[in-house]
Amino acid sequence: MKKQILYTLAFGLTFSSSVMAQTALCGNGSKMSTQLERLVKQATAAKARGISASQPEQFSILIDAKNAEALEKELQAEGFDVTAIDENILSATLTAAQIQQLSTRNDVNIMQVSRKFRPLLKQARHDIGADKVHAGTNLDTPFDGTGVLIGVIDQGFYPKHLAFTNPNNETRVKMWWRRGAKPTTSTPTTVLPNQGDGLQAQGHATHVANIAGGRNLGNDLQGIAPAADLYFISSSFDEKEMLEDVRAIAQYAQQKKRPFVVNMSLGAQSGPHDGSTTYDRTMDRLFKRYNGVLVAAAGNEGEDPIHTYHKFTANNQSKSFLVKTPEYPNNGSKTLLIGQCWETIADGQKHVKFRPFYYNNGAKTYLTDSQIATLSGGGMGIDDDIDQNNNKHFFSFVLNSSTIESIGGGDAQFGVEITGQKDAEVHCWMEVEYGEFDNSQGIFLRGDSKYLSSEGGANVPSAISVAAYTLSTRFKNVDGSTYTLPGYTAGKIAKFSSPGPWLGDSTIMKPTIAAPGTFILSAFNQYDHGLDDLQEEITHKLVINGKTYYYGAMNGTSMATPVVTGTIALWMQANPKLTSEQVVEILKKTARRDRYTGNDTWTPTFGYGKLDVYEGLKMALTMSNSTGINPVEYTNQPVTINMKPEAWNILFNSDENFAHIAVYSVSGQLLNQRNLQGISRGQEETISLSGLPAGVYLLNVTTANATVSKKVVVK
Repeated sequence: MKKQILYTLAFGLTFSSSVMAQTALCGNGSKMSTQLERLVKQATAAKARGISASQPEQFSILIDAKNAEALEKELQAEGFDVTAIDENILSATLTAAQIQQLSTRNDVNIMQVSRKFRPLLKQARHDIGADKVHAGTNLDTPFDGTGVLIGVIDQGFYPKHLAFTNPNNETRVKMWWRRGAKPTTSTPTTVLPNQGDGLQAQGHATHVANIAGGRNLGNDLQGIAPAADLYFISSSFDEKEMLEDVRAIAQYAQQKKRPFVVNMSLGAQSGPHDGSTTYDRTMDRLFKRYNGVLVAAAGNEGEDPIHTYHKFTANNQSKSFLVKTPEYPNNGSKTLLIGQCWETIADGQKHVKFRPFYYNNGAKTYLTDSQIATLSGGGMGIDDDIDQNNNKHFFSFVLNSSTIESIGGGDAQFGVEITGQKDAEVHCWMEVEYGEFDNSQGIFLRGDSKYLSSEGGANVPSAISVAAYTLSTRFKNVDGSTYTLPGYTAGKIAKFSSPGPWLGDSTIMKPTIAAPGTFILSAFNQYDHGLDDLQEEITHKLVINGKTYYYGAMNGTSMATPVVTGTIALWMQANPKLTSEQVVEILKKTARRDRYTGNDTWTPTFGYGKLDVYEGLKMALTMSNSTGINPVEYTNQPVTINMKPEAWNILFNSDENFAHIAVYSVSGQLLNQRNLQGISRGQEETISLSGLPAGVYLLNVTTANATVSKKVVVK
């Protein structure tokens, strides 16, 4: 079951340019995007008819302005709820009248509806579990995320879970901001709620956060960076709010002089999939301005026919797609259909024509203007315009399926005919759980599962986009029942993992990397009412000081993403100056490739390959050595040891004048030794295990500042 958090206005389009030399207008000649203009007109008309609510309806919007920071002060003095994200963009929650007032200002360029995203939870009942997140890593490392800030923007937090404390049981959650659930906090706070965040999200955020940075409570279910500082934001997933969230995390990290990485296990499919939206570009600027790293889930739609595509081979050629209506209501008592189509030619022209129709009893009937007007209202309708960010033509719809049926008959389905000029290309997407492309009728364009890199996080240009591969195929729950995952093979890409590519800059590849995303055990939020739906996924119950803590299995790119987030926190501990570009370089050069990934440098399923924590750490240390930064600040351990069946790899964490490496038998007999001089950070020494009989040995590394001894086993 997927957790659905969507609203009628959930997938507003973004139409403003982030930086404009002069006042720009949308294709409709207004400073409001087509969708926002339609929504404002609907609200104004409803109020005129006396059917509006007692309080004016408010809209979450993004505003492109000439001097956003100066405009913020002026509008706040007038009572407007606005926040300057940077010098170009304001986020706002405004009434229709306020929006109309701003549309007359010369210093306002374009206003647009703020989209809402959803948590990318792919819970697989009866079939998820693993023994621990670190399965197969075999890494004995002093790096634990100390000195690094991990920000998690999600829903379903239990910030007072013991996994988020240090060994002294002091919280590592430095800041907490409840935004997505009432009562909200107006600003971030250090006061943590005694229970959860009040959202029914099946504890998604707690599970995600523990994978990235939870500590071991004696059950070997710690996260990747168990000593990192944490900043939790329970978000509504409104994009204007999320820009505020990231800015808050970034400013805190800057104040505390901490490198930071932010996890977003959320997304949507509505959007151009090219990183050109106001949200994408503003988010990109935020991370570059504050030198942080964004890690985002690629999506969980790898088996869903929610994308279709056509390239026209002749002028006036026509193709159509048909929408399969969801079986159950997806918005209260309503069943909504939400979709978008985008041309790929970015010249500000319309090279195709979209004609909506209803289909019943094998016949296609085009909708009249009056019927299209009937489909509008309550935030719904059809838009057709030129996007001012990427100069691409788009067509979008948010419709109530029952209205289609009332027009065309009980079995009527919604469809769109596309007529294009030669060489014009069109990509279309249905929003997750809001319809699919109907492949049962051979005369229509077929839906597929391509080009599904998620909007909301993964399509931010500098974001690390994470795909998921299968870790194992069975688990046993706390009651002793064993569940399996039919059709999945350990090591292969998880079937649900959304493939790329995206449609943006061809030098940027989406997804970036693949990490384990099935059968991941992590903490649950016992105060989330959604826990009732997860009883069969509970694998561990811990009673500490009379309180029960639950752990269990979840499945999705939501789980793969914090594995990468925690890994980058380790790398940032080793090299606090890492940039997003450097992280991508590390992932590209150190990713593991095997018979499932293939030997290509990049694929639309695995990205550059499978995450390799150790090889990436080695490269991060080497990069820090080349940049001349100070020795690693938050560890006094001289080496990291990677234990493999065939060899022990010893990685030096800092420059050393000398080192003595020795291997002893349990009886104290010296079996191997090596003396080194003038060692550079990132240098690796390999101790071969060939010739050593099975048994227990002692590995000793001595430098001028420390001695490390490890008991190791040769099997």
